[in-house]
Amino acid sequence: MPVHNADIAAVFGEIADRLEIEGANPFRVRAYRNAARVVGELGRSVRTMIEQGARAEAMAAAAREQGLSYRAITDHSRRLALAHGLDAPRPSLDDADCQMAKAEGVLASIDSDAHSVPDFDDLHHGIGRARRGWLGRADVLNTLTLAALRPLFARTM
Repeated sequence: MPVHNADIAAVFGEIADRLEIEGANPFRVRAYRNAARVVGELGRSVRTMIEQGARAEAMAAAAREQGLSYRAITDHSRRLALAHGLDAPRPSLDDADCQMAKAEGVLASIDSDAHSVPDFDDLHHGIGRARRGWLGRADVLNTLTLAALRPLFARTM
């Protein structure tokens, strides 16, 4: 029988009740009550999130195996309150855009937008576009070393 968020939230609530009856630390009780509330209000199943976490770990391992130094995992869901969902199409730079960015001193970023391990193979599309736009390593943000990025971050943040 599948376990649903409501079932998990009920268990956290029951633990909070028992802890409260036993006179446990009120912060511990509150932590379980908060966990029950958060799990109960989630817009997606905990099981799915765990499965996606395992997939994310596999993708991070594959990125390391391919020698990729930078990895980022983002939430594109519509429920993401901070960014109101990142489901809008992202602009891609064409050759002329790359040349214009370089002329203006704007650093480009190349990514595969991988949603699975085989998607890392799509990275060559972005690299090819950057090359056709005459971008070199110094023109691409995610080819810079951490030492080179620190002064840039200090100026812009």
